[in-house]
Amino acid sequence: MSAFSVRDAPFGQFCRLVLGPLVFLYPDEKAGFQYEAPEETPVEVPTPQANSSSTDTDADVEKAEPVSSLGQSKPGYQTVSWYGETDPENLQMWSLAKNIITFSQICLLTFSVYCGSAIITSAQPTFVEVFSVNVQESSLALSMYVLGYGIGPLFFSPLSEIPAVGRNIPYFVSFTLFIIITAVTSRVSNFAGLVVLRLIQGLLGGPVLATGGASAADILSFPKIPYETNADFILLNRAKRLRKSTGNENLRSDSEIKQGNIHFMSLLGGYLTTPFLVTMRDPSIAFINVYTGLIYGIFYSYFESFPIVYTQIHGFSMGIMGAIFLLLLRAGRYLALVKLHYEPYTYQNGIGSPEHRLLPAVFAALIAPCGILIFAWTSRDWINWVVPTIGIVLYMSCVFVITMCIFIYLPISYPRYAASLFAANSFLRSAVACAAIHFSQPLFTNLGIGKGCSVLAGLTWACFVGILVLWKYGDKLRARSTFAQVY
Repeated sequence: MSAFSVRDAPFGQFCRLVLGPLVFLYPDEKAGFQYEAPEETPVEVPTPQANSSSTDTDADVEKAEPVSSLGQSKPGYQTVSWYGETDPENLQMWSLAKNIITFSQICLLTFSVYCGSAIITSAQPTFVEVFSVNVQESSLALSMYVLGYGIGPLFFSPLSEIPAVGRNIPYFVSFTLFIIITAVTSRVSNFAGLVVLRLIQGLLGGPVLATGGASAADILSFPKIPYETNADFILLNRAKRLRKSTGNENLRSDSEIKQGNIHFMSLLGGYLTTPFLVTMRDPSIAFINVYTGLIYGIFYSYFESFPIVYTQIHGFSMGIMGAIFLLLLRAGRYLALVKLHYEPYTYQNGIGSPEHRLLPAVFAALIAPCGILIFAWTSRDWINWVVPTIGIVLYMSCVFVITMCIFIYLPISYPRYAASLFAANSFLRSAVACAAIHFSQPLFTNLGIGKGCSVLAGLTWACFVGILVLWKYGDKLRARSTFAQVY
């Protein structure tokens, strides 16, 4: 791993904090570096109308900032930018090796958090026996964790969009605390304490689920998309170093100039409210969040039928039944569509309308209920277990395509607010999933597998109408938004 990669990791930043600029030097700290100052250009002073209110979101978003301009920037600043098109600190210029290392770490963190939710399900019968709770109460160990990883990103992910904070600090702080709480949870001896700690565990593990998508949008180049987000953090720190080395106090990053003399607490409050403001004021985002919440709730409810079908009807052990979840890997065939069709299309024609990315989801949403119905009405002891499993493969593949299309649509349409949007989306999805964990078991107990899954299939077909509306009229919904990127 290069010194460049180590320097930007928490270890490298800690070494620099302790030892100062003696180790892992930046290019502008090395001997012989000459900074070529750009020409001074006057900075437009915000009008009184733009500063009239600390909650004037319309004025904010016109400047691509999620908070209002409470302070005024002074004219004559020199903007610090990249050192040319091949600047190695530019996120879009990172080497393939660094992209792979960074993205792999994000995937590993995400995998760990999701494992933390599902890994406890096999212990629920033990909770019933040891803690003398009923089945619904034992499910709290799972549902509170799921709810927690929906709430956590609302606080940590918007912080990652503040240029002075960046992505690494929320990652490092939240996941370090997650590891500590996980160790504490393993030693708890009462059920109430377990449920509370599981909620906190989810709160601390959740930020990576939302911020990870924003980090991917930062580092993975997308043809002809203006890259934004947290290059601001790199340039802000570069401006600080250059002011120190050159003595020129007029050197400022673009984010410093835009934010002027806004107090940090006002800035913090603005960023923390961004997930709610965008969701409430943007019809397409509100629509997407409700839609994905419904999809996620159906998804979790569907899983609750697996033990009934494979252990009670077909006599599988819990271990063998768990292998059914490996069918999710087949959904990865969607990546072939991305590689063979969308990537060449984008390089040749540009990004086009973001709604173009939703077309596979339209077909997937139409087919997904068929998979549920196949599973529902072939789950009989006289029908081979392979037949309902085919329905699972069909449904899982379709849901994977739907979610991937939506998660691509969000950062393309709203690149500046990617982390906040994923945080709001994660919260609604997790809240619905938390409820689904508790209502799905009574659903299948009272209606049976056939009728219970048919209810889920009907809701899934309603979701098809939703994604069709978004594909057909998404551009009109975005046109009413003050947040969306215009293409």
